[in-house]
This record gives sequence, structure tokens and C-alpha cells, in this order.
Amino acid sequence: MYKSITVLFLSLFLVQCESSSETTTTDCSIVSCFSNNFKMIIIDEASGANLIANGTYTASNITIFDEASMNAAFSVTTTEETPGIYLSIDILESQEKSYTVNLKTDAFFTMNMDIEKTGEGSECCGIDTEIDSISVSGATSEIDLENKTITLFIL
Repeated sequence: MYKSITVLFLSLFLVQCESSSETTTTDCSIVSCFSNNFKMIIIDEASGANLIANGTYTASNITIFDEASMNAAFSVTTTEETPGIYLSIDILESQEKSYTVNLKTDAFFTMNMDIEKTGEGSECCGIDTEIDSISVSGATSEIDLENKTITLFIL
């Protein structure tokens, strides 16, 4: 009798453990994480042409380095009204970040950002951020912190 009760108890316990150990995976492919991206618009200073829109610079001839962790994640969009480069900002806490951007062999510039952690974010998009300040060397720029956009004028 005790054996039967013990076996029944263990069976129920194992069934409970098995069902509670299931994990759900989130499909992040359907999520756009624009809140942690920073857009760079590259303009020819002489002609005013958008150099991403006209194909002068493409993803294959742009490199962006995060000075702390080397390669930085970015994407190039040409389908928007104003084509540009989206730089993914990945941080775990508020900090300063420095990026070096190389456009072919024609131009390069550096950006220093003061980035503030504003929330815990999500599994797909990471930590929520806000950019407090940006400084650029190597290019003339117009900075819009509210929209997380910078327009860079290249000679």
C-alpha cells in the first residue's frame, strides 16, 4: 500500500516537473528594434546627394568599429524616404561609446556618444537606450538626438 502511494506521488511529481520545465522561445525575426538603433544619413557636401540612395556607399563597402568591442552591428536601408545606415547600440549600462566609420577608402569619421540606459528592454531588442550627446570628428554633421539621427556631410 505504501509502495503504491509512493509510486503515485513520484509519478505526479515527475509529471509536474516535466510540464514546468518547458521553455518558450521568442521569435525575434518579426520584431523591429528601432528604439536601440541610431540612423546615419550620408550626404555629399558639394552636391547635396544622399550617398546611400545613389549607391555610392553600400553595406559591402562600409565598416563600423566599436572601439571597445571591435565590429559594430549595422544595416543599410535604401527603401525609406531618406536612406541611411542604422547602427545598433548594444549596452548593458549607461556609458560612453566610440565608433569609427569607414566609407570605402573615401572617407572616415569618428563618433563619440554618451548613452544612457533608460529601461530593461526586451529579449529581442536588448536594453532601452537614450543618447544624451554626440560629438563627431572628420565630418560636418547635423545631430537630431530626439529622433536618434545624424546627417553627415562628406567632402
